[in-house]
Amino acid sequence: MLFRNRHDAGRQLADKLAHYADRNDVLVLALPRGGVPVGYEVAEALAAPLDVFLVRKLGVPGQEELAMGAIASGGVRVLNEPVVRMLGLSEEDIQRVEADERWELQRREGEYRAGRPALNVSGKIVILVDDGLATVSWWLCRLAPARPARSSSWRPMKPFVRASRSHSMRSASGTMISRRRPMRRSASYSPARGRFPLLEPELVPGKPMIVVLMGVSGSGKTTVGKLLAEELGWTFIDADDYHPAVNVEKMRRGVPLNDGDRRPWLDALRQRIDAACERGENVVLACSALRHAY
Repeated sequence: MLFRNRHDAGRQLADKLAHYADRNDVLVLALPRGGVPVGYEVAEALAAPLDVFLVRKLGVPGQEELAMGAIASGGVRVLNEPVVRMLGLSEEDIQRVEADERWELQRREGEYRAGRPALNVSGKIVILVDDGLATVSWWLCRLAPARPARSSSWRPMKPFVRASRSHSMRSASGTMISRRRPMRRSASYSPARGRFPLLEPELVPGKPMIVVLMGVSGSGKTTVGKLLAEELGWTFIDADDYHPAVNVEKMRRGVPLNDGDRRPWLDALRQRIDAACERGENVVLACSALRHAY
């Protein structure tokens, strides 16, 4: 199933929830980042209040992509007990990771809500919205914290889900809603169609986003960056255009650049990014990445 963007996905999903429209016992919680534009369209169509539901994964130290649990607003923590036992993780290990993630969760709450209090979900039908399903374990961790919130019922909702994960989701959440039957493949960029069906990144409404595509020479970052910028309607910047004349001359003669040569170039890119942020300009920047420090 291809969607033009997340707003289109949200409008299509809202069609399946029309029976929840114009009710005072329904609210929509959206999972940042991708779930927010989807949830916005659902809330608009249903005339329901919208809030964010912030969750942070607890990654295993040294293997951060492996989830050992998750935390959510209100001090909720859910652990993936099999992973914790298998790796012999101590409470100290978990608390160290949790402290960092809790700080980031609270920072993002402040950004998204801009000082507004969280909505009261007590006795409400909560429609929990995200933009897709990445892994079963991650979704189970994300969904579980919503239950202690004393909502009367809830409906996890996303535009698409892989077929192999459908059964696990229904077992964990009770009710799962998606726009189409579970998919065998998730949406991705299609050169034939010339678009990114689910790509419409958002951080905080009204704030610009800077996407930096890094890679060595010949990796395709410029090609991908131009396609991405064109699809999103953003400004594309090729970092090579910001080299000072002396660097250009060195490269023309085949002389490798050193860190000292690259410093003015990196400073110029930083200034360009700052300028974009100041005027609210969304940018895709393609840039060589030879060292992490750059």
